[in-house]
Amino acid sequence: MTEIAVRLATREDAAAIAAVHVESWRVAYEGVFPDAAVTADLGRRREAWRRYIEEPSSPGQQLLVATSAGEVVGFGAFGSSRDDDLQGREVGEIYAMYLKPEIWRRGIGRRLLAEIERRLAADGFTGATLWVLAVNARARAFYGATGWVADGAETRESLHSVEVVELRYRRSVAGPGAPFQATEPARTGFFTTGSRTVYENRWMRVREDEIERPDGSAGVRAAGKVGPFCCHVRSGDRAGAWAARSAQALLRGGGRKVPW
Repeated sequence: MTEIAVRLATREDAAAIAAVHVESWRVAYEGVFPDAAVTADLGRRREAWRRYIEEPSSPGQQLLVATSAGEVVGFGAFGSSRDDDLQGREVGEIYAMYLKPEIWRRGIGRRLLAEIERRLAADGFTGATLWVLAVNARARAFYGATGWVADGAETRESLHSVEVVELRYRRSVAGPGAPFQATEPARTGFFTTGSRTVYENRWMRVREDEIERPDGSAGVRAAGKVGPFCCHVRSGDRAGAWAARSAQALLRGGGRKVPW
């Protein structure tokens, strides 16, 4: 396969980015949105991406393109979080990431995503989010396989006259222990109250989430990553004690408490 390069986008890339955007939508959402409506978006998207490159709406906003033999085959836009509940909390956001359908499942998406995460971390963000349509099973599986988890937030809107649900995914992007995995509130029935503590050292990372159970009682949910590859998740009544023991061991072993 031709070597893939990832670089910052320029104004001249706007048309190619729009073409990738439209083609990816057309294939990914076949049967969900009318083809004619998606294709008709080409001109609008071309102008939108040109403005994004030339007239950034916020500091730190970036747009990368993945190229093969000089041709744009994918792109990713990112910057600070636009969500009201996350602003001012060192959380970045991936606004959009798309590849040409013919290069799906070739590792190019992982490479582009890794570079986006690296740049978010370099810009000082400790976590990041993205939004994905609930009907896009392929994208949700991809993000799940790369360490992103649904955090329970969702929104509903109308796109091309079709009512859709968007789910917010989230992960850490900073520190030697990243990434780590956590349970999904939609699956466990637990609701995170917003208070988080993270401990890490070279080999392990532990996060404690204060939660509210369906019966209204309080608790702690713990998620950890041990070693380079082995991930495990504990949740429920015993999670608090497990997290406390793990955190104490980390601190004794030269670990540190880090911001989420």
